[in-house]
Amino acid sequence: MKKKKVLVLNNTITERNPALINLVSALGSTYDVIIIGKDNIGKDNFYGARYISGHVLRTVLKIPRKLLHLFFKFLNKDFLRHATKISFVYLYNFFLIPRLLFIKFDLVLCLETESLQGAKLLRTIFKKPIAYFIYELYSQQYVEKNDRYKRLLFNIEQSGLQYADILLSSVNEILGNYLIKEFRLERKQIVPYTICPLRPEQQSEQRDYESPIKLYYHGVLAKNRGLEEAILAIQDVAGAELYFRGFGDNEQELRSMVTRCGLNEKVFFLAPVDTTQLAFEATKFDVGLTMVKMNTTNHRYACGFKTFENIAAGLGLIVPASYPLTPLISEFKNGITYQDSSVDELTRVFNFCAQNKELINKWKANSRKAYEIEYNPQVQSSRLIDVFNSYLN
Repeated sequence: MKKKKVLVLNNTITERNPALINLVSALGSTYDVIIIGKDNIGKDNFYGARYISGHVLRTVLKIPRKLLHLFFKFLNKDFLRHATKISFVYLYNFFLIPRLLFIKFDLVLCLETESLQGAKLLRTIFKKPIAYFIYELYSQQYVEKNDRYKRLLFNIEQSGLQYADILLSSVNEILGNYLIKEFRLERKQIVPYTICPLRPEQQSEQRDYESPIKLYYHGVLAKNRGLEEAILAIQDVAGAELYFRGFGDNEQELRSMVTRCGLNEKVFFLAPVDTTQLAFEATKFDVGLTMVKMNTTNHRYACGFKTFENIAAGLGLIVPASYPLTPLISEFKNGITYQDSSVDELTRVFNFCAQNKELINKWKANSRKAYEIEYNPQVQSSRLIDVFNSYLN
C-alpha cells in the first residue's frame, strides 16, 4: 500500500527549525513527507523528507522588496514599509502554486501564518485538507508596531485560518480555542501537539546543592524577553548562578551589562549548539528558564520550545504564567511561574529557588514524569498521526 503524502510549507528557517525537524520526524515513518522551504540547504533531503527549495523565487522577489522597503523608509512611511514585506509574501505564495501542480500530495501542513496565506488558493485548486501548526499569534507579536499594521496582520491571520481544517495547538487546546474565539471561526479540529525532543540518556542529576543552583536560559539573546531584568535580578540572589546560551542582536549589550554590574562570576555566557543538542546540554543545569515579557497577547499565550527541551533534560522550570503553561505547572508541579519579567518578580522567583533547594529535586523528578506521561515525541506523534489518518483514510 502506497504511503499518503504530506506537503509541508515552511516560510521560515529550515535547518535550525525545531518545529520542522520534530514534525518531519514524527510524520516520516507513516507518510511520505515533502517540504517546500525558502532556504537553499544544498541538498534535496531533510531528515528523510524530500526537500524542494524556493530559494530562487525568494531571491528574485527579494530585490524589488528591498528597494521598496528602503524607498518607504526614506519617506518615513512605516506602515507601507512593513506592508511591503507582507505583499511579497503573498507574491511568493502565489508564484509557488504552479510548482505544486507537479507534486502529488494528500494533506498540507502549514508551519506558520506566512505559509498559511496561500491556504485559500490551495483549498480552491487542490481541495486537500489543511493543518496549521500554531507557532505564535501572528497579529499579536508586537508592542511597538502601529495599529494599522496590527490590523493588517489580524486580517491576514483571520483569512488564512478560515481555510484550515486542523489546528495544532501547543501544550493543550487553549491556544487553538483562543484563535477560534478571536477570529470568530467555525469550529475547527484542535489537536494538542507539542514540539518535544528525545530525552537525553542522562537527565539532570538530583544533588545536595552545596554549590550554587544553576539557572539556565537557552535561546535568542534579544530584547523584549526579560534577559536584562534577569541579570539585574540575579545580583541580589545568594546561592544562584545564571547561564545564557545562544546568540542574537542583544548579546554584546547583555555582556556589557554583566561587566558593568560586576557579575562576571555570577552570570555566564555559553556558546550556541545545534538544535538537536539543546536538551542534552541542558542536563548540566538545575532550573530552566523560559523568558518573555508579558506585554503582548502573543507572550500571554507563550509556550516556548525551550520549556519542553528543559522537561526532556529533567530540569525544574521557571516559566511565564501564560495561559497554556500555568495548567502544565499546576498539573505536574515541576516548577514555578512568574507574572511578568520585572526585576522584582524575577528576584522573587530566583530567591524562592535559592531558598528552597530541596524543592528543585522534586521539580526535576516531576519533569521526568511529565516527559514519560505526555511531553515526549512518541505520545505527540501518535496523536498527530491518528488525526491525520482520519482525514486521509
